[in-house]
Amino acid sequence: SIDESYGAIGQAGVDLAVTENIMLNGYVSYADVNSDINLDGAGRVGEVDIEPVTVGGGITYRF
Repeated sequence: SIDESYGAIGQAGVDLAVTENIMLNGYVSYADVNSDINLDGAGRVGEVDIEPVTVGGGITYRF
């Protein structure tokens, strides 16, 4: 089994007005999560580090 875990998350983004009606946006986020791995009868057998980086963006059109 893998224990519940908590970690820090950081995110940065930007919104850019291209015209009065069109906007572009983008972001990047990073999470740092560590968790113990346990086997029945053996106890703690290891640790897993999960460090995803997410990048995204979009276009907004205002009517």
